Formats: sequence, structure tokens, C-alpha cells
Amino acid sequence: MISLIDDIITTLQDDRSSRIDDALQNTGFLFEKAHGAGAHLSATEQANQFAWTPEVIACAISASDVVRLRDALITFLRIRPPTTALVAALWALSKLADTTTKPILIQTLHDVVDAAPEPLFQAMIALANIGEDVFGSHQSMSVLAVEENRTLAAAYLQRQESLDR
Repeated sequence: MISLIDDIITTLQDDRSSRIDDALQNTGFLFEKAHGAGAHLSATEQANQFAWTPEVIACAISASDVVRLRDALITFLRIRPPTTALVAALWALSKLADTTTKPILIQTLHDVVDAAPEPLFQAMIALANIGEDVFGSHQSMSVLAVEENRTLAAAYLQRQESLDR
């Protein structure tokens, strides 16, 4: 029987799979689990508090599994998936909160800054989760603040470009 980790990776490699949404959701859940979320809870409590699937609850995840999932997710983002899958992939990556993902997050932010508001906002959240100051001093963060998010994202990208020079 194929492991949940291997199943997710195989699904992400086939960007036409009808199981992409579940694979992305489970990836985010596994990243939460890898960070120790729910470790002290029963399976029922994990399901209720985190909405984890039974497969995620039963899955033991190692550091090497996390790296494999991260790498598969980055590869998936590089194929420029449709908006819904893009948002879900960015959400999953935001749960990892891994600074090594900064380059793909910046590239994705650059690609979506003038696109739909959902992937823009989720890319900003993922960057914020790795300690990047993408929201500046703004206390309120909302996907509905479309123009403000675009302005903040553009300013962040400009700061990054000046650091790269």
C-alpha cells in the first residue's frame, strides 16, 4: 500500500489529477502536524480542532517527509496551477513556515500581484509566516483589501529588488 506522503507527491506531479485539492489540504495538515500541532490530543480531538483527515491523523511524518513534500509543492507551484489550486498550494506552504521557500514565494507574489486577490493574499500570508515584513505596520490583514494588498506587495517586491542589487 502506498503511503500518504507518496500518494500526495504522485498526485502533485499530475497537475490534472482530480485529487489535487485533497493532496494540497493534506500537505498543509501534515506540515501542521510536523510542527507539533495536536501532538497532545486524541485522534478525535485532532479531527475536531484541526479538521485533519483520518489519513493525516494516522500518518507518521519524518523530517525527510517534510522535505519531500516541500520540494513537491515547490515544483507544483512552478507549473503555475489554476487559481484555486494555487491558493491551496500557497496555504499549504504557509503552514510549513520554512525560510527556504522564500524564493518561490517571492516569484509567486511577483506573478500574482496584479492577478486575482486570493493568491496574492495567500502569498503574502506565506511570506509573513516566514518572518517577512510584507504587510508593513498594517494591523489588519484581509483578502478583501485588494488594492491595499497590491500596494503592499508591490512595495515589498521593490524592497526585495533593491536588496538584490
